[in-house]
Amino acid sequence: MHASRKQGAGNALPAQLALFTMFVLFAALLSASGCAVGDRKSGTLIMTSDAFNMFNGEYEVLPAMQTHAPRSIAVLPFTGNATLWQSVPENYSPTDLARRGIYNHVASLPFSDQELRETDRLLANAHLDATAAYVLLEKDPKKLRSVLGVDAVLSGEVTAFNRVFLGVFSQVAVGCEVRLTDLDSGGVLWRAKHISREFGGGVGIDPISLALSTLASAWNIRDEQYERKTDDLFREIIQSLEQSLPENLQRRVPPTPKLDFFALVSQAHYFRAGDTLRFRIVGDAGCEAYVDMPGYKAAIPLAPLPEELKYAGLAPALASLKARMQQAGTPITQEQEQALSQWLQRRTVYEGTVTVAPDDLAMNILPRGYLITPAGGITGAFADRQPLVIDAKSPLPPSGLKVTALNGGAELEWKPSPTPDVQQYDIYMSTGEEVAFTRLRSSGDISTTVASLRNFIPVRFRVVAVDAAGNESAPTRMQRVIPVPEKELADSRPAPQQLSGTITGPLRLSAMHSPYTVHDMVSIVEGGGLYIEPGVTIRFASGTGITLEGGYLRAEGESTRPIRFMPISDNAPAGSWKGIVIRGQARASLQHVYIIRATTGVDISGAAAPLQHVDIELAATAGVRIRENARVEIYCSRIVRCSGMGAIVTEGKGAIVTLRHCVLQGNTPFDIQNYSPLTQDISENYWPEAPKVLGNVVTSPQLTEVPDCR
Repeated sequence: MHASRKQGAGNALPAQLALFTMFVLFAALLSASGCAVGDRKSGTLIMTSDAFNMFNGEYEVLPAMQTHAPRSIAVLPFTGNATLWQSVPENYSPTDLARRGIYNHVASLPFSDQELRETDRLLANAHLDATAAYVLLEKDPKKLRSVLGVDAVLSGEVTAFNRVFLGVFSQVAVGCEVRLTDLDSGGVLWRAKHISREFGGGVGIDPISLALSTLASAWNIRDEQYERKTDDLFREIIQSLEQSLPENLQRRVPPTPKLDFFALVSQAHYFRAGDTLRFRIVGDAGCEAYVDMPGYKAAIPLAPLPEELKYAGLAPALASLKARMQQAGTPITQEQEQALSQWLQRRTVYEGTVTVAPDDLAMNILPRGYLITPAGGITGAFADRQPLVIDAKSPLPPSGLKVTALNGGAELEWKPSPTPDVQQYDIYMSTGEEVAFTRLRSSGDISTTVASLRNFIPVRFRVVAVDAAGNESAPTRMQRVIPVPEKELADSRPAPQQLSGTITGPLRLSAMHSPYTVHDMVSIVEGGGLYIEPGVTIRFASGTGITLEGGYLRAEGESTRPIRFMPISDNAPAGSWKGIVIRGQARASLQHVYIIRATTGVDISGAAAPLQHVDIELAATAGVRIRENARVEIYCSRIVRCSGMGAIVTEGKGAIVTLRHCVLQGNTPFDIQNYSPLTQDISENYWPEAPKVLGNVVTSPQLTEVPDCR
């Protein structure tokens, strides 16, 4: 028998969608569960009481359906021309919506249906995308049968898509063509074509949409995932296929229950050990409810919620929804609220949970919920458009952590974790005497640089791998490092509090052990070095000082923690200790340093030395003495109340001083004496008194106020 039936022309549907919405509302309110079976005399078609409310098109049954009804089917990926679609949200696939919508209702048919995930896997294994699968269906259906292992396939094309927003709601119109093809003969067994309606004026909010959006809000679920009207459409398309089956198969198909809403009550898509997945189904009462998670768990039972839990959170959610609808210009009426309440009273909410166990691992899961009547009628629905990932397995750790000391920091590098879905690496650090590690930062690379560390304070590092689900690996082996200003200081040892003699290796003076005292001359030679931390005070006995014949001196304080060089006694006269002498290839850097009551504050010959934020006061012979081939840069410093030859003395061939943004005051007999053949430029400094100079010296232009050297 060849049966063909057009829907739409004989339905006398009104032109305005507002009246259509009223019809849907009326049908929804009067049909408690929609499982009644009717009979049409022209052509043996079985329809539920709310069938074909949405269907607007035609379906056709081919004679082969009577002799080649399939036992197993798969739903191929749907195709479509995106240029014919309108208002498609970002990350939203109309073809995926249509395919899953159709598949949701295939469970009601007397076929063995192949899971979508399995269909996609088999096609991928055969290197077939959607286009290639359709070409194979057309040219060699038997080969497609060998790929999928089913008798027939449902294929489809989305011919239209439109989404209209109604305040905080949305309604979707979809046009599609679907066909069932026998893979043995290649013949079409059944086809259906739905013509998408365009939304017109007077679009209203029906109570079921209102109810589902309120439930979604109360349960913290994105309600746009659940377009009830499109689900009704796909159910009715499948019903037309159900009615086309041979009579012996129709008798085995019991009425299906109404499943309004299936949701995973969570915004997450990755789940780890200990996480609980909570599923809810809203639908007909008196059914068995369960959830399948293909590739993970099957037949997870859901039980009816008590009435008090069913309504929990509904009142505030409805109030919030009403406020948003009011702001959107589509206020909810009292009649709609009343219809919502009546609808909820007739529906049952089923709930069940599953907790992820350690080492569980399953990818790309599409949870599917089912309602089954006592007679065996079954309806299924997907919970979400985006696949879930169950990942309770920790990734393998990175390896080979290497840490290099830097000035005030550390550089880390490691070998990557071999686990493929690692998204980042978390760096953990422990400082000083702390035992516990704290998370410092994340890195998408296999190296990072850590700054703002205190020099000479030991730090320890570990690195862990973090996968897409947030699982952490075991940490790498701990690596310890001490940030230092220079590499040679990495092996420096703490200095004794009593300093004297020759320094032949790196030595460190820490603020923790300050003050230090010098009772005999200290000499630094090549290979030796003296690093002085901010906040250190060194007190010198009479006639002692520091001489650099090689190596280095780093006295780099901070504005709030300067370094002080001073005599043992606070009452000692000027010149009671010798000062700092720098010779030849020695290297010296002085920052935020006080030098008080020395014979000569700094005496330099044949070397280069920067002096920044240095205060030299009450020197007996000179504040700074610059001898042959010495180059000295002095910035933002104070040289005051120095006697003998005064503040600065340059002498000998190649002696050069650069002086900027400094203050010279109260020095006698001169602020600067230049015995070098070179003219010394000491402009841009502040002189509270008229400059006292001897020799070739340029002092202009001069600053008119104390320089701001912060």
